[in-house]
Amino acid sequence: MSRLTGPATESDPRSDDDPATSVIVHDRELGAGDDLAGALEEQQPDLTVDFEARPEVVRRRLRSESVGCVVLVFDGAERPDAGESTSADDLVPSTVLETASEERPAIPVVLYGRAIPSAVAATAVENGVNDVQRVPAAESADRFLHDGEDKADEITPIGELACRIASLLDHRRQAATAVDERDRLESIAARFPGIVYRCLATPEWPMEYVTGEVERLAGYTTAELESGAITWGSDVIHPDDRERVADVVFEELESTGAFEFTYRITTAGGTTKWVWERGRQIEPAPDATPRLQGFIIDVTDRRERADQLQVISHLLRHNLRNDMTVVRGYTSKIAEESTGFEEETTTMLDRIDGLLTTVDKTQPIVDVLTTPHDREIVAIDSAIERAIETVGSRHDVTPTVVSIESATVTAIPELERAFVEVLENAAIHTGEDTPWIAVRTTVTDETVDVVIVDEGPVIPDMERDVLTGERTPEPLFHGTGLGLWLVELIVRRSGGSLSFDETADGGNVVTLALPRLE
Repeated sequence: MSRLTGPATESDPRSDDDPATSVIVHDRELGAGDDLAGALEEQQPDLTVDFEARPEVVRRRLRSESVGCVVLVFDGAERPDAGESTSADDLVPSTVLETASEERPAIPVVLYGRAIPSAVAATAVENGVNDVQRVPAAESADRFLHDGEDKADEITPIGELACRIASLLDHRRQAATAVDERDRLESIAARFPGIVYRCLATPEWPMEYVTGEVERLAGYTTAELESGAITWGSDVIHPDDRERVADVVFEELESTGAFEFTYRITTAGGTTKWVWERGRQIEPAPDATPRLQGFIIDVTDRRERADQLQVISHLLRHNLRNDMTVVRGYTSKIAEESTGFEEETTTMLDRIDGLLTTVDKTQPIVDVLTTPHDREIVAIDSAIERAIETVGSRHDVTPTVVSIESATVTAIPELERAFVEVLENAAIHTGEDTPWIAVRTTVTDETVDVVIVDEGPVIPDMERDVLTGERTPEPLFHGTGLGLWLVELIVRRSGGSLSFDETADGGNVVTLALPRLE
């Protein structure tokens, strides 16, 4: 029901009311506004509508921010003196409008009246009224103030007013949400060494909002990007990467609703930088254009270090392999042409072969560490089957038990290599001609768990602890677990996790938990 506001105090008014649904009907002439307030609540039961005739109470309530909308009532049909010369202050003291427009501009004000003179409507809008509903003078007082009987295929004046209020309140909620979102993004950007953005999901990537280290990263101002004078797609993304960026974003949005990748940009000063971006799809723009929200950071230094690491890795592998091949040749010659050193030369050859194997395994690790891999959709059953075939061709080994469900995951392209490493580790270290190995998958709502079980020996605690992050590599960690280290790196880069357990008989249970694609 409508409520006639009682004597107001500074602690009042109605802080318990929901601002989004609280409406004040203001009429300086007692009676008409009260009737209208009751009719509005009947039209919109979710609204709390109060009638108030005193301007000072309206002003006080406006300052409290517990108001969603103000309706000013004017009935020119009941005022024979009303005409084009009537002033806006005849409707409501200017101090009320000043309070609404200056102190609480987010609170919408509606002028609802019968036979409102045009000059009055125009002046009211100039003074802060957001919307004017002019009811014809011929309309009955019953329909103007009490809703009356509906006419066929026609909305009543109060029904139209209720729709206008609902629309204004909805716009206010959206505006408040936008402000909250902007504040949230600015808060993130303040703690983040990069930029935070919201943009339209089109290849130009026009920025609706961007904050953070914009000028430091790209050389352009926030205003240039938000105004559209500069677009991220045409002016910032490196020309050679624009097509790839669009392909990656749209493919990932279609499959997962989010994306993550690395690409190049060209700054305002012409410098090329590498950036890493992560984003997701959010609610569309008012015209239904999809929108994205995410963050971008400068990874140029990291990329340069990665390039340098690749160069050093290639040099070391080349030089070390060449030199160790020479050493192995001389050792083999000594073993063939002399006696009495069989044990020593055998040990030397084993150590040399082990060192060469370690050298070979370092390059895939360096590749995963330094190459910006985009995650892709992987059919888990096909990847496991190919890995089984690879290990079978190398070691003439076939898993004893295979129980694989069809499922898809998101992972970097090297995922199959991870399965090969775990299976090969089981085949080599079991020490039997026909080792027992089981492979199975378990599909949950969020992950696909690939479980590989063997008969041992158990993976040493040092290697397991290093892989799970419980221990950092020490001098005694000679690199014998580089294969599993590569597995952990691939799984982590794919957004998953690697874990270890033991069977009751002393075997290994290695679980690769990967993010499932729904």
